[in-house]
Amino acid sequence: MYSHTRFNRHLRSADQTYFEHFKESFKFFRRSTKASMFFLCHAVCPFMFEKSGSVEISILQDEIVKKYSKFRN
Repeated sequence: MYSHTRFNRHLRSADQTYFEHFKESFKFFRRSTKASMFFLCHAVCPFMFEKSGSVEISILQDEIVKKYSKFRN
């Protein structure tokens, strides 16, 4: 079971409210799912989405690193 302090530690370190964090995390989830669908389609039909999944993941990773690098120790 998570204590209230443990639950909020990450939110404080990200300087976000619960709903801000939820909204942003859900956005990352949607975009990751989109990239996963590109990879799945490419696995079945190698001529489709040859770079789309990798490009989406790369852009997403860059955004996450840029946004959260200020919170690293």
